[in-house]
Amino acid sequence: MRIEISIDDHLFASAQRFAGVADKSAVVRIALKAFVEREVRDGRLCSGRRSAATPPLLVALRG
Repeated sequence: MRIEISIDDHLFASAQRFAGVADKSAVVRIALKAFVEREVRDGRLCSGRRSAATPPLLVALRG
């Protein structure tokens, strides 16, 4: 999927340093993957079913 987003420069630079990559798409992929993994681990995102508490964004990221 191709999208255009606005991200704070300092926040993005920090994410690049933490991820250890310079490629912008890779930074976004790594950040989204970490976010989804954390939500699954913490029990806010589970199985393939959407619960009433699961925001639509998380459902979309789940794929």
